[in-house]
Amino acid sequence: MKQPRLTIWIDGRRGKVSSGQLRTEKYYIKDLDDNAVRRKLYAAVGGVVQEIRFLPEEHGAVNIIFNENNVSPSFIDYRLRLLGLKFKRKNGS
Repeated sequence: MKQPRLTIWIDGRRGKVSSGQLRTEKYYIKDLDDNAVRRKLYAAVGGVVQEIRFLPEEHGAVNIIFNENNVSPSFIDYRLRLLGLKFKRKNGS
């Protein structure tokens, strides 16, 4: 006998993230002005971070804001390397 299908709906509209959980890391990414590189950046970490903020005053710089309870800087590094992006984290790799 076939089991009945179960559908679960998750409503996250009222979910709040306290600002104490958010962390900002600055990355310097080679050729960030190129749209293909920006698409790779979004593909790599767009779904797992809170915000990607481009810094026009610093060439190739971007702030990545994420919830440190869910994502670590080393995981972001891993995702960027996975798609072949050349980068340097301000306080790390």
